[in-house]
Amino acid sequence: MRFDDTNPEAEEEEYFRSIEDTVRWLGFKPDRITYSSDNFEKLYEKAEDLISLGKAYVCHCEDDDLKAQRGGDKGTSPRYRCEHANQSIEGNLSKFRAMRDGAYKPREAFLRMKQDIESGNPQMWDVSDKPIMTVVDALILVMLILFSPSARCL
Repeated sequence: MRFDDTNPEAEEEEYFRSIEDTVRWLGFKPDRITYSSDNFEKLYEKAEDLISLGKAYVCHCEDDDLKAQRGGDKGTSPRYRCEHANQSIEGNLSKFRAMRDGAYKPREAFLRMKQDIESGNPQMWDVSDKPIMTVVDALILVMLILFSPSARCL
């Protein structure tokens, strides 16, 4: 059983206990209990690996820009990648490390996965959540990317 402990303002120990108690009440015994934060170092390394392979980049786009890149409000306009996708690997690594070190304001930089922007499936477009700042959030995104069907390309 894995608990998401990445948002301390929203998660309290009582919630974890309640979930575990309910699972046990249902007759299941977790093999082990882990927390999202247990893997942050590994996820950070994987994020750097993705960047080093040219499969992820640090983006600075605003919400409206992201929407336009994905075809606009109705998804009918041409899709395209932003200019940040063309940054050098070294530049992206430098920016990602700056994210880790807190150099950016909230919503100023976030990690995106290079995927198939031309696919008819929106889940395959350059993956990102709403723009985020923290490396913790970027690592959550990396975890989602690594366990997504498109991760087979790694």
